[in-house]
Amino acid sequence: MDKYDVRKQFKELYAPRTRDFEVVTVPALKYLMLDGQGNPGTSPAYTRALEALFSGIAKAAAKNVAGLDMLRLETLEEGLSAQILHIGSYDDEGPTLHRLHSEFLPANGFAFAGPHHEIYLSDARRVAPEKLKTILRQPVRRL
Repeated sequence: MDKYDVRKQFKELYAPRTRDFEVVTVPALKYLMLDGQGNPGTSPAYTRALEALFSGIAKAAAKNVAGLDMLRLETLEEGLSAQILHIGSYDDEGPTLHRLHSEFLPANGFAFAGPHHEIYLSDARRVAPEKLKTILRQPVRRL
């Protein structure tokens, strides 16, 4: 079975060319998901779930990796969304999210259409915090 790379299949969604906000339309796609709040770098539950996520389901199950029970496969149809590629520590996302919510969305005639979420492109166990790549995505609707 060939390896499937979502970043190659959907470059505009997972390999942004710039670090500026952009508006994209996200089709219904299946995601391996976990729910969490707080800093994924310091929350013990989040850390366990990320370990399971980046280990791969089959390898994680074979090794009885903690956090596997927090993962689920689900189809998500986000539709119209604003996103940005954040490079750096999870701790540094706050100002970017603030700019998205208080500047970019109002200036471009958008409002929230659901909670924001994060797509982790880097494995925090193997990448230095200042080099972590995360897509910050906010579903939106036009005002």
